[in-house]
Amino acid sequence: MKTQQIPIQMYWSYLTTLLCVLVPALIIQWPGLNQPYTHWRETIPDDELTEPWSFQLDINTATTTEFDLLTGVGTQLAKRIIKTRESLPNRRFTRIDELLTVHGIGEKTLARLRPHLICN
Repeated sequence: MKTQQIPIQMYWSYLTTLLCVLVPALIIQWPGLNQPYTHWRETIPDDELTEPWSFQLDINTATTTEFDLLTGVGTQLAKRIIKTRESLPNRRFTRIDELLTVHGIGEKTLARLRPHLICN
């Protein structure tokens, strides 16, 4: 069985078609190529971009994984928080200040975490 060769003119035809499509597309998109994520910044206010996290955790229902999302709270500290919570009457914290009884949480850590914690 013989293989048929494609004439060189067809290659030039394909290349010309490809260039005729790509070059205008690049010219049209060129101003936005150096700032590909500008549309995101337009939808999020600047003051929210500087906030590393803007969610609140209920200290009575949060899991180890959820506590671990907080900056400065690793897996071991999250486990200690849950162990302390489970040792309390009714297995619940009544105030956020009770986190001070957890080994590894002091005044500074609690002050940093307080805006992101709730106690229901």
